[in-house]
Amino acid sequence: MFPGKQILITLLLALLLLPAADRALAGRCDRAWNWYQEGLGLSDDSTREIFCYQRAIELCPDLIEAYIRLGEVFRNQGLEEEALEVLRRGRIRSLTSDTFMTRPGSGKVFIKPLVISGEIYRRQGLYDQAAAEFSQALGIDPGSGFAQNQLQYIYKRQDRYASILPPRIQLMTTAIFARIPGMTLPKGGLLMDAQYRTWIQTAPTFAYDLADTVPFLPMDVPELDLPQEILFNFTPLQRKSQVNLWVAGIRYGLTNDLTIGLMPKFFFRESEVRLEAWDEVATPEVAGFGDTVFMLKYRLYGQRRNHLSIYHLLSIPTGDENASGQDKGIFRWIPLGSGSFDFTPGISFSSGRDPYTVQGNLQYRITDGVEVGDELDANLALIWPLGKAVNSLLEVNYRWRGEARKKQRIILMKARPEFIGPSFDPVAAGAVEVDTWFTEKGGSTLFVSPGMQFTLSEGLKLEIGVQIPVLKEDDGWQEGVILHLGLTRILF
Repeated sequence: MFPGKQILITLLLALLLLPAADRALAGRCDRAWNWYQEGLGLSDDSTREIFCYQRAIELCPDLIEAYIRLGEVFRNQGLEEEALEVLRRGRIRSLTSDTFMTRPGSGKVFIKPLVISGEIYRRQGLYDQAAAEFSQALGIDPGSGFAQNQLQYIYKRQDRYASILPPRIQLMTTAIFARIPGMTLPKGGLLMDAQYRTWIQTAPTFAYDLADTVPFLPMDVPELDLPQEILFNFTPLQRKSQVNLWVAGIRYGLTNDLTIGLMPKFFFRESEVRLEAWDEVATPEVAGFGDTVFMLKYRLYGQRRNHLSIYHLLSIPTGDENASGQDKGIFRWIPLGSGSFDFTPGISFSSGRDPYTVQGNLQYRITDGVEVGDELDANLALIWPLGKAVNSLLEVNYRWRGEARKKQRIILMKARPEFIGPSFDPVAAGAVEVDTWFTEKGGSTLFVSPGMQFTLSEGLKLEIGVQIPVLKEDDGWQEGVILHLGLTRILF
C-alpha cells in the first residue's frame, strides 16, 4: 500500500472517531458534575466531600468549580498548603481552557481562587502575596466588596495609608444636585443616568424698556411721537410656569484621569397667564429638546478617597430658542434653549472621611446674555451611609444669576382709543401686539437639599431628593421646591 493511502486512511479514521471522543468527554464531564453536586449536597468538610471533588476533577479537569470548592474544604480543615496547591491548579486550568474562558460568568468564577488564596496568605501573615491576590481579583471584579475590605485591611496592617488603590476601588457615592464629583471614571468605565425634575417657578411682571422695543415694532405701528413709557393694558401681575425636565446622561472613562460625558435634555413647560382685565387664565405650553451639554473632566489629584478635578461644560444650542405656545388667544414665547454656545469651567472635589463623604464643586457659566444670563454655582454635599444599601444626603446649593435679555410678546394701547367710529356706531379698536425685548434681572438663591439613595442591585442606584429655596432672588424667576428622581447605572 502506498504511503499516501495510509495517511489518507488514518485521517479518515481520525475524523470518524473524533465525534465519538467528544461524546465520551461530554459524558465524563456530566458524571463529574454529578460528583460535584453530591459534594455540594454534603457541604460538611468531610472526607467524603473531598473524595467527591477529587473524583470530579479526575473525570473532567475543566470543572473549575470543583477545584474552588476543594480548596475551600482544605482551608476549612486547616490544610492551607494543600488548599493553595489545589487553587493554583484550578487557576492554571481555567487560563488554559477555551471552554471555561468563553463560558458566561467565567470572570466571576475565576476571582474565587484569588480571593480564597489571598485570605490564606493574609492569615499566614504574608501580606504582600495576599495584596497581590486581592488586587488581581479587583482587576477582574471591581465591585467585590470582600476583596476591597481585605485589601484595605492589609494596607492598614502594613501602615500603607497613603497607598493609591486601583482607581475602580475609589468610586464613591455622587451627590444628587451637586452631580460633578472630584472623581473620574476608571479607563473603560461607563456611567449612565436618567433624571426627572419638576418645579413651579414664578416671577413678577417685567419692566418695559422702550429703547429695546423700537427695532421690533411691527410695520403697522407708527413710530412717531413714541412716549418714554407705554402703558401695559393687559399685563399679568405675576408670571408663573410649571417646568418638567428629563435628563439622560452618559459618561465614559477615556483614561483613569480623563472622563467625557454627554447630557441631552427634554423639557415640558406650561405657562399660566392670568389676565385680570379679561378675567381669563390661559396655559400656553411647549415641549421639546433643550440644549445638550458636553462634559470634559480631568483629575488633577487622586489618592485613596481624596480627589480633585477640573472640568468644562459646553452647552450646545440644540433647544429651540424661538419655541412658543398659545392658548385661548394668548401667545407666549417659551424658549427651550439659549440659542448660543455657553461655556462653564469648574473645579470639584470628593473626600471620604469614614463613614461619611464630602463633595463640592464651583463653576461659572459664560453666556451671551440673551435668554440666559451668566451664572455662578457653588455646591457642598455631605453623604452619610445608613447601611450598605442606603445613603442619606444633605446639600447646600448656592446660585447667582446675571441679567438676561428675553423676547416677549406684549399687548398694549398706543395712540389708539378703545373705540373708533361715530358714537352711535362705535367699533372696538382693539389692542396692538408687539414682539419686544425686556431685561430679566438676576440675583442670588440659596437651596437646602436633603435626599436619599438606594442601591437596588450591583451598580444600580435609585435616588430621590428635594431642593428647597431658603433665600430667593428679588427679581426674575424664583423656583419653588424642586423634586428630583433619578437612576444611575455603572458598568465596567
